[in-house]
Amino acid sequence: MLSEASKNSIVGVKRLLGKDYDEEMVQDDMSKVFTSFVKGPNGEVLAQLKYGNGTRNFTMEAVYAMILKKQLEVADGYNMKDGSKAPPVKEAVITVPDYYTERQRRAVLDAAKIAKIDVLGLMSEHAAAALAWGILRKDRLPEAKPTTVAFIDIGYGSSAAYVVDFTKAGMTVRGVATDPNLGGRELDLLLVERFGKEFKEKFGTDYKTSLRAAGKLRLACERAKKVIASRVPLAFVKIDFFMDGIDVKGELKQEEFEDLCGPFVGRVLKLVGRALEEAGVSTQDIQTVEVVGGAMRPPPVTDALGKFFGKTVDKTLMPDECISNGAALKAAILCPRFRVKDYFVHD
Repeated sequence: MLSEASKNSIVGVKRLLGKDYDEEMVQDDMSKVFTSFVKGPNGEVLAQLKYGNGTRNFTMEAVYAMILKKQLEVADGYNMKDGSKAPPVKEAVITVPDYYTERQRRAVLDAAKIAKIDVLGLMSEHAAAALAWGILRKDRLPEAKPTTVAFIDIGYGSSAAYVVDFTKAGMTVRGVATDPNLGGRELDLLLVERFGKEFKEKFGTDYKTSLRAAGKLRLACERAKKVIASRVPLAFVKIDFFMDGIDVKGELKQEEFEDLCGPFVGRVLKLVGRALEEAGVSTQDIQTVEVVGGAMRPPPVTDALGKFFGKTVDKTLMPDECISNGAALKAAILCPRFRVKDYFVHD
């Protein structure tokens, strides 16, 4: 079931949207998932899935539109505090990754049109996260001399670092650096390779020959990563019936995990350095450091950032929700039906 479900599930839609099949980044992304992709008549990426008694090809715009429609269904099912149903959502601000090109942004708008959503505007993810931080603190922010904050957003597939100035009136983005190939997925793949090699030596299994085994190993490694990220000294990768009825088990020590994270941490710090350089500031000019994103939890990452800046790293924002919260706040500012004090965003 795992292999069939994996092959018929589309992963990484946001990374493939508005891209050509033959692009190097696209080929690399497709090699890391179990979904079948084919080249479309115009060179676009098509996902080939089992549909009914046959197969059907889906454009990334169509798939993204399905995701947006599902989000609309969730929002429309929301109950207000008084128990009444929330009004249907017809307008939205949609966030896009910082590395998106104009073509990819147009693809997002095409998907929104398919989903029948009136787009109030597209907003960069870094601006949305920063807005979520600033607008809820504006009463504590200075009138004139700004508070300078460094944000580090480490997601599953990509990462970004950005420097933002805040005052009571609004925010100004001073510098942004992105790496579309730096994220928690890279740590997962490192662990998969490490334990795949160990299990081959100890048990004679080769996960690369079995889609089911590869899926099991990736899930087990991701679980172990989350456990070791809670600063426990030891985590286990244990899989029953891994291949040919063989049960496998391996252990991951905190020290080894930190060593594996070394190159990853180095790339994160290099990304931060690029953002500071673009903003024209040094670490001494940064008053607050905020980390967000679903992959920001491993201690080697936050510890290294703390040493780099020479101060405590804050985690005051919900790492998985701050971008959507920022988009909702921006939509409320733009929509005349809501009474929200304006907070300018200079990006």
